[in-house]
Amino acid sequence: MTAAGTTLLSVMSCVNGTGGCGREFLQRTGEGRWSGVNQVWLDQLPAGFAGRILHGVRIDPTTLRGEAGFYGDRDPNCCPSERLEVDLALDGGALVLRPENVVKEPTASQRLPERLCNSICRVFVLWKELRIATLRLETVLQSVSPKRRDCRAGR
Repeated sequence: MTAAGTTLLSVMSCVNGTGGCGREFLQRTGEGRWSGVNQVWLDQLPAGFAGRILHGVRIDPTTLRGEAGFYGDRDPNCCPSERLEVDLALDGGALVLRPENVVKEPTASQRLPERLCNSICRVFVLWKELRIATLRLETVLQSVSPKRRDCRAGR
């Protein structure tokens, strides 16, 4: 709750795979009215920054500090090489960048080591291939007659 008596409600939704998570906000005024909170801070980032955030941002609703994967041109879908951190403020019905700490540019120490990133990507590719093979096997098994399926199940 803010000094003005506003309550901020945060709803995080995630997508399987590398879809990442997103967060939406609602605010409840001291008078009990609910309204959406616009995330205008994305438009306040330096040119080109918003386009490098591919899979959502995690914003702590108690501190309004945010963190996002910050993708480079050669980064695989699973693994951003950098991390972007922002400090936000609630200004009326909008989340805005705090002027005193606009953007902390990602540092080399925040980057994943290239070998680790490549390993994660290989595991992800193998997982996808295994999932496809499993689906194909399930399709073949479903086409087998009911009698054969009973034998396979040990019946």
